Amino acid sequence: MTVLNGSFIVHQWLNDSIEVVFRMQSRLGNQQFNHYPMKLPSSGCCSFFDNLQVNYGRQTESIHNLPAIGECPISPRVVDMINFAFPQEVVSRVMPQGLWKALMTARLNGEVIVTYYFLVKGHHDF
Repeated sequence: MTVLNGSFIVHQWLNDSIEVVFRMQSRLGNQQFNHYPMKLPSSGCCSFFDNLQVNYGRQTESIHNLPAIGECPISPRVVDMINFAFPQEVVSRVMPQGLWKALMTARLNGEVIVTYYFLVKGHHDF
């Protein structure tokens, strides 16, 4: 089980002019990663949060202070993930075990303004 604890702070108003991209990569070795087809669709910031809640509502209901569906622009806020257990049902059953890198990137006018990297080690012995 993977548990996320923390907050992300939105300091200014956000709208769909900021494109959010989420990708997964599997490890090839020697600090190299291979892109994997598992991803969320790239979209504007408001649309990204709408899609996340519409398609993964049960999994995201414990994340506090997410923007409401259809709220755009998104007002400044603190979004809390306290003891958020990563939902196993969203992980593909055919996902190979090993080290994975998830990349979440935000772009404004094509320029990267935020990048988050998550390293995850997957096992089949749970």
